[in-house]
Amino acid sequence: MKKVFLTLFAVLLAVPAFAIEVYNNGENSVGIYGHVRGYMGYGMGMNGSSSDYNGTVTTVDPTFGHQMFYGVQGNTRIGTNIKIGNFTAQFELGANEKTLVNGDSGTVGLRQAWAAYTFGNGSRLLVGKTDTPTAMSGFSSSIYDTDGGLNGFGGSPTGVRRFQVQYSIAGLTLALIEDDMNYANAGAALGIRDFNDANTPYTPRAGISYVFQNESLLAKIAATYTAVNGSYLNTSNQQAWTNLHAFGIALGVKPTFGNMWVSIHARYGMNEDLYNEGGTYANTGSFAHQKIGYTASLSTKKDGSFDNIHRAGAAVEFGMKATEAFTFIIGGGYQATIPELEEVTGVEQSNLIHSYAVFLQGQYALSPNFALVPEIAWFGTVDTKSQTAGGVTNKASQYQNGLLVGLQFRANF
Repeated sequence: MKKVFLTLFAVLLAVPAFAIEVYNNGENSVGIYGHVRGYMGYGMGMNGSSSDYNGTVTTVDPTFGHQMFYGVQGNTRIGTNIKIGNFTAQFELGANEKTLVNGDSGTVGLRQAWAAYTFGNGSRLLVGKTDTPTAMSGFSSSIYDTDGGLNGFGGSPTGVRRFQVQYSIAGLTLALIEDDMNYANAGAALGIRDFNDANTPYTPRAGISYVFQNESLLAKIAATYTAVNGSYLNTSNQQAWTNLHAFGIALGVKPTFGNMWVSIHARYGMNEDLYNEGGTYANTGSFAHQKIGYTASLSTKKDGSFDNIHRAGAAVEFGMKATEAFTFIIGGGYQATIPELEEVTGVEQSNLIHSYAVFLQGQYALSPNFALVPEIAWFGTVDTKSQTAGGVTNKASQYQNGLLVGLQFRANF
């Protein structure tokens, strides 16, 4: 195995950094490409809590955890691009991807599987599995959580692949998107109390985006919306009908000034975990973040209303190409998670989850095909709760922090 790896390493250093062209005959062409991502590093987690009950403060000493992490990232992939006249197609296998029909992650699956036709006016109609319009690739560079780009810590998902019908023209993209049941488009998976899955019809998600790009500027604005409609038991123990709404809005701008750039992007959404484009996360010293289970739930009053989850965040980074081989990047982000809480007579309550991150990264290209990417990052999540009743205030906070020092290996052809 060691000999195979060394041989592959030598080949990647020697081969030019573009897809291998298998066939080219004028308007028709076929090419293959591949991306391999590996990582190794060290992580330290620190968890603790404190409470303030009617002026009496109690602090729990933090616990520490240490670990080494290494492996091949799930976004390692190989694919092919096909062009036949006005038809184009892409098929890509990923090391860790859901399969075609409601499959599980953890297996090799199709990351990209689409075909498109380009019309004479330059517009394009695409059908198949590809990134949704609200995926925000290109605005954040953090490598952790499988090149997650600070998702959940002020950033946005860098890739969200779904089956869809997509129409694009002059930078504008419209899409109808399928979110299968494994992505929580159902009552039980959401944790919605008394939501009857048997009477939960599927509604395609709508997405829209506009992208402007030239040599000195990348800018994007995007939005998406969906709803789950279903029955529940009301206060009279009768079946009634209600709707759970979910939406997200994202925007980003990335101007370039010579060998430097600044990237700023922001996101706001409600119940975005319904279609897995948003969530609340913590890191305790591992390569991947862990999701904290804040999801919408049907009010215990059973009046047909939901206790929704709102999230808002922003991230910024600065990058500079110091030499032809070395790039320096520094960045950070912040996300606020705000659960809607049910009103209780005589009780004032609030809940706010702060998630933030900072990172320092270098990118060193040994060749056009192979790069080393060291990064040090700090991720923090603080869950704060407050409740006042009868003149007594009870406050509690729990924090989870992760310090990561790692190295990513990138090999492309």
